Amino acid sequence: MAKLIYAIKIYLFHHQKEIFSLTAKDKSQLKRFVQFGALLYTKSWIQAPCAAEAPGGDLLLWKNLQQYQSIDHDISIAAQKILQNHTWYLSDETVSLALFSDEVFPIEKQKIITGFGIEPSERHVRGDPSLLQIEDVSLGHFSKRRSQNLLTKLQIGHSFLVLPPEQWNDNTDYQKGKQRINDLRVVNDTAERGVKLFEDYNRLLTKNEKEKQFILQVVEANRKVIPAQTTKKSVICAVSV
Repeated sequence: MAKLIYAIKIYLFHHQKEIFSLTAKDKSQLKRFVQFGALLYTKSWIQAPCAAEAPGGDLLLWKNLQQYQSIDHDISIAAQKILQNHTWYLSDETVSLALFSDEVFPIEKQKIITGFGIEPSERHVRGDPSLLQIEDVSLGHFSKRRSQNLLTKLQIGHSFLVLPPEQWNDNTDYQKGKQRINDLRVVNDTAERGVKLFEDYNRLLTKNEKEKQFILQVVEANRKVIPAQTTKKSVICAVSV
């Protein structure tokens, strides 16, 4: 996102030739990048940490990328190829997260419930990208009997499943489940942001590779000595070692 923001700033002020000296090719490529970011990428990036929106967001991004071919065919195809390798939240084990989304229509949620009666085939941890090729694909296509396991693992009551989706918000089990889902963190997004934060912080400390490795060893040793639930006593003991 930082690169996109920087690119937008350059694009907004690229006419100021005393600041930027861009070739015609540079301007064209910059415009394509900013256009893609503004029309598609930004919304998906903002919604990325929301677990309930992950399945629907991924599927919507896929559909938008297909439509984007009319604007920029090359970027559309390239992005689709990448997205097919990142469909974790469209697997039959996680698609049920969408049941607790406010963005998913009741008819779509009902399709997911209907899918609970379909016997699953081979397990696809990262989702089955072949399903994306279905014409007018919906979240229901990714739902299988295994999808219901998510509710059990998160200890969410099933009583709302017998009700029409329009009535779920009045159901206690659904309300508790929705709160539990809202408290979840999307793992790959959190990990990627964590890695980026570490890389930025790491560059601030030193540019010497040996020193970086030494810092990592010190941090690891410190974590082993001082427990996660740090107390005054544990800190004193660690310092005195």
